[in-house]
Amino acid sequence: MNITNKKDILDTLFSRLPEEPLPKQFRSNLMEQIQAEAIRIQKRKERYGLAAIIVASLSMIGLAVIILYKFFTPASIDSSIFHISFHLDLPKVTFPSLSDYSFAAYIGILSLVLLAFDYYLRRLFKKHTQKSSPNEL
Repeated sequence: MNITNKKDILDTLFSRLPEEPLPKQFRSNLMEQIQAEAIRIQKRKERYGLAAIIVASLSMIGLAVIILYKFFTPASIDSSIFHISFHLDLPKVTFPSLSDYSFAAYIGILSLVLLAFDYYLRRLFKKHTQKSSPNEL
């Protein structure tokens, strides 16, 4: 049996069916079903989002507890989770040298120059677009 023969058979069968008008509430029922499906999909997305937030929050809290337990317990206690001993060495606080200040000033001045250049280019672009299209905003 050919595909065209199957199509012809279906065409003849569908042409024999009597045409009946749709029920009066067909459109409203269909729209209600579509809205119900959209609400169901939205609720499912919200549940997945909430589950992801809960998992991320619990993992961050667990990681914080592990880090606090590992780094801030006395070294004499040997009841560690992974049986690995960590020691927290606090960094020494020093003030930057004059060369560090000059580098920071260089970066600050460079960023101000680039910001001014950006402002100038945006102003030129705005003037150019207003001249080419005076009716648009």
